[in-house]
Amino acid sequence: MKLLKKHNVAAEINYHTNEPSEEFFSKCIRSGVKISFGSDAHNLYEVGEFYYHLQLLQRCGYDGDIGDILVDENELETALF
Repeated sequence: MKLLKKHNVAAEINYHTNEPSEEFFSKCIRSGVKISFGSDAHNLYEVGEFYYHLQLLQRCGYDGDIGDILVDENELETALF
């Protein structure tokens, strides 16, 4: 989380094969790390299915405007690896 903040990188919530850590995302939100939703869709019906992502944020105690914590495309930095 500290490295994400330092390098202005968003933390991705992805439920496809992962069980995201509530503790980790709670810390990210509190420290100002932006959040990104990943669907990793393998079927068309999975595209844009973010119910579990939103539920995770609620369990983390977040009840504010989702736009305040989601990464904004204008904030993204491009890095080549």
